Amino acid sequence: MGILTSLRHKPTTREFTATWPHGAGRPTWMAHEQHAKMYAGDTDLSVVGESGFQENLWALVGRTSERVHIETMALLVPETDNPHDENAIAVWICGLQVGYLSEHAAHILRHDIVGAAELTGRAVAVAATIAGGGMRRDDLIGDLEVFLHLDTVKLEVVGTFGVSPAL
Repeated sequence: MGILTSLRHKPTTREFTATWPHGAGRPTWMAHEQHAKMYAGDTDLSVVGESGFQENLWALVGRTSERVHIETMALLVPETDNPHDENAIAVWICGLQVGYLSEHAAHILRHDIVGAAELTGRAVAVAATIAGGGMRRDDLIGDLEVFLHLDTVKLEVVGTFGVSPAL
């Protein structure tokens, strides 16, 4: 069973609570309860770099040989100290990093993501889907991918997303 099984949704308040394992290599600001503003959109945006975060993705969904399709929420976290890309935006789900926005998407969205976080004092959250896995023709299990659902033109607040780690 994966971490996402602990995700609880309260549709009337648009608040979400998730738990994650202690530590997990996340930034110190994620060590305590984290609230975020939820932003809507109908554009699907592929996350990049998931190949380096497969263990985190499988920890979230639970090991299975079946295909996976799980709806969840993701935090978009600007990385000001990333040595490879000054505009890097990391993607985190339930306290585990699962990839990055593409260099092009980060360049377009970084100003809005940073501005929204500064304006609201909360991290930026968007709807996300974890999909993939399943048995391949070579009898190996396929990789998982992450897709974000957001508006690449403007960020529109639709609710709040609260995450608190298990202690």
